Amino acid sequence: MSKTLQLSTENRAIEAHAGFQSPIPEELDRIEEVSQRVALCTSSIYRLIKLGKFPRPYEIAERAVRFRRQDIDDWITSRIFSNSSEVKQ
Repeated sequence: MSKTLQLSTENRAIEAHAGFQSPIPEELDRIEEVSQRVALCTSSIYRLIKLGKFPRPYEIAERAVRFRRQDIDDWITSRIFSNSSEVKQ
């Protein structure tokens, strides 16, 4: 096990024991992964972000952004509920 991974595992164990919630999301997805999950092309996703209709990514480096998986899950859920409320039974 690498030293970084070992330290990360130890830190998580300490945080869990102490009741801390890590401020760094564990599950981050690249735009390609998000695109596959929501069945939209990347340009459509960025257009929706610009319109405020899609979760914004987090900049993790100068030229690298990632989306929190939970944000995408919440967006998918909201779309399901908004569409189901529009359907009349």
